[in-house]
Amino acid sequence: MKDYLILLFALFVITSLFSDPVAPIGQGTENDPYQIASLDNLEWLNDFHHVWNSGAHYIQTADIDASNTESWNYGLGYYRIGVGNNKFSGVMTDRVTVLLDYP
Repeated sequence: MKDYLILLFALFVITSLFSDPVAPIGQGTENDPYQIASLDNLEWLNDFHHVWNSGAHYIQTADIDASNTESWNYGLGYYRIGVGNNKFSGVMTDRVTVLLDYP
């Protein structure tokens, strides 16, 4: 029983270290853009290429502190959206900032 509890605790700690993509509010239209309000929403946007290169509309509604993502992706940190062959083709309105505080 003790080993089982330790395993459950370890799994909880490991899963809490990673952001879980969460779909933002909105439909992605000009009148109802996806509302990016958290690191989880930003991760959702990053994970779903088919959404962000579809011409959808987005608005960032809160400051997002992504400085704790430095260890993600084998120490490369948060992957930038629209880099490489998958260019961002949506419409992004940002009224706030994303903090990436890497050395």
